[in-house]
Amino acid sequence: MKKNKIKSYQFGIVAEFIATLFLKIKGYKILKRRYKTFVGEIDIIAKKGTTIIAIEVKARKKSVINNGVLIEEVVGITQQKRIKKAIMSFMKFNYKKYQNHNIRFDLIVICPYKIPLHLINFWE
Repeated sequence: MKKNKIKSYQFGIVAEFIATLFLKIKGYKILKRRYKTFVGEIDIIAKKGTTIIAIEVKARKKSVINNGVLIEEVVGITQQKRIKKAIMSFMKFNYKKYQNHNIRFDLIVICPYKIPLHLINFWE
């Protein structure tokens, strides 16, 4: 791996850790981190009340918000589909435990020296 790729990977791991702490402070229960299936991967699976949340974490060096507007495509359609398939796999394997729960898709953006940006129900 090249140095820049290693640094980006490490920055992503740290961002996921920060997002996990942030969610715990907000009252979320973390069920899984880095959940991988053959159909996709979810950075964090959390639970709050009767909702299971698939959370994508993005680490950015600069803010993705400019004057209240998202300035980049943060989670593409293909990635959304893979995450949806992965959460459906998780729900299938945990059907009895979470059969009466709703599913939600959130995004957390981590930027240095800023409070994490938590976009609830970012896509459907």
